[in-house]
Amino acid sequence: PRHSLAMAPGNLALPDEPDSPNRDSSKASSTGRPRSKASSRLTEFLERQSEPTPQYLIRRATSKVHRELVEDTRNADDAGLLGNQGPEGFRRLLSRKFGSVAAAWRVSLDPDGNGQISFGEFNHRCRQMGFTGNLRKLWGELDTEKTGFISLKEIDPK
Repeated sequence: PRHSLAMAPGNLALPDEPDSPNRDSSKASSTGRPRSKASSRLTEFLERQSEPTPQYLIRRATSKVHRELVEDTRNADDAGLLGNQGPEGFRRLLSRKFGSVAAAWRVSLDPDGNGQISFGEFNHRCRQMGFTGNLRKLWGELDTEKTGFISLKEIDPK
């Protein structure tokens, strides 16, 4: 390539060109040598492009407001879901679906009856019953002893 541009935010630089018959001697480069018209036009173009246009600034501000509105709406919608109310919401979901937390434990969460479940089992069983919340966060809140397993006692201490 004849020209290689080095661009960084706020920094425009053009390399020196070899002597050319189309050189405009009225303009000089940073080294004091004259620049060609094409090089000057390119520099002016690059400087114009580095400045944000009013349309760009408006689009960017509108996008930011839109993202905030979507996030607020999503948070308001999620607030009513039992899955986003932590362990208490999870207990209410189990009670509604199975009659009690203990029944949910026996029937759905720990059907093999070994008394504890791992995160993988918990994840699988919760998705099977239609739980829609953040399982990783809920697991962290339920696994109080940080053993990597939870039991009925940790889900419902009563």
